[in-house]
Amino acid sequence: MLDAHMALGATARKGNIPILRDMFNKGTQCPVIRLKCALQAISSTVGGVIAIAIPISLNVAFRYTSWDDVFDEFRIVRAEFVYHPHSVYYPTGTSRTICTNIDYDDSSTPTSKDVAFALDTGKAWSTDEIIRPGLVLPDFVPDEQWYNCQTDQATAVAYVKFYSDGCSVSLAYGEAFGWMDVQFRQTG
Repeated sequence: MLDAHMALGATARKGNIPILRDMFNKGTQCPVIRLKCALQAISSTVGGVIAIAIPISLNVAFRYTSWDDVFDEFRIVRAEFVYHPHSVYYPTGTSRTICTNIDYDDSSTPTSKDVAFALDTGKAWSTDEIIRPGLVLPDFVPDEQWYNCQTDQATAVAYVKFYSDGCSVSLAYGEAFGWMDVQFRQTG
């Protein structure tokens, strides 16, 4: 397996391993690992509303428990979710305008398009197109917050939010696929 990996060109090898540049902080190695996130359904309610807040937290990553047993602390360096519609160009009446934003403060779901669009990160889209709400970049300055791997897996550093109204009732419009770069370290 290693021979097959080494036979790849340098560019292919670099893109083939989901480990980013290590950092050394106060003599401790702090690897950054890209983890894929669980799929998030983007569906309307019985009231015809899409109101979703996806937390950017360690526990939305696939197999995060494999990492939290190895390291003591973590922090999320960056993340991104991309919405893919189930069908492009839905029949007339089901495609709607949807607003997205990245909120670094509040976990509540948006209550209107105005609320969703009002933040600096607010964007408007159509529900039948691929949507990239933006890159989530938590600001660690000045305290560079680290979280305990055993107790803080559900601590969210941001939320990716979606809102649309006037949608078809109880319809699955698409799914959001995501990843996050997580930095880990040992403390003792």
